[in-house]
Amino acid sequence: MASKYHECETINKSGNISIEKINGQWTWIFWNDKKGNQGHGVRYCPYCGNDLEETEG
Repeated sequence: MASKYHECETINKSGNISIEKINGQWTWIFWNDKKGNQGHGVRYCPYCGNDLEETEG
């Protein structure tokens, strides 16, 4: 079964970023000091480079 969350070394060390599968799309969620929480659709993890569709389902 595919996970809802992607984990990698950088994300595990940080308390303010995550990569989650929301409505079928991988979304990079992070804190922006000017705009608050931000979310962007991604296919590749911006931290470890893994192809999320291939490795996480």
